[in-house]
Amino acid sequence: MTSNQLTVDALRDQLAARYQIKCFVDLGSLTIAPGLIDKCLNDHYQDAYEPDDRLVFYTCESVTDQLLAQLYQATDIIDISNCFILICSPYLPEQSTILEKIRFLIKLSLIH
Repeated sequence: MTSNQLTVDALRDQLAARYQIKCFVDLGSLTIAPGLIDKCLNDHYQDAYEPDDRLVFYTCESVTDQLLAQLYQATDIIDISNCFILICSPYLPEQSTILEKIRFLIKLSLIH
């Protein structure tokens, strides 16, 4: 780890200073078996969230397009607004680029 990278504990502390963290989950742990993303989101679902509530998903690895699309679709189905989801990875582009990419991937999956 280079000196400019955060540890997982430091990331959690930094985010906890800004947000109410409702979950703090390693994205890798959600890829072990089908349905784990849905289970995690269902476990942390609330009828309403406060403006500073966040469901945090972190990884030190690259996040695949497929995983981002699965997470996006699951939040849509379970009805958790994307503004409460925070994805942390040193390999992610700007948020607007991620959302554009996810929308494109979902359109492709709906067409095929």
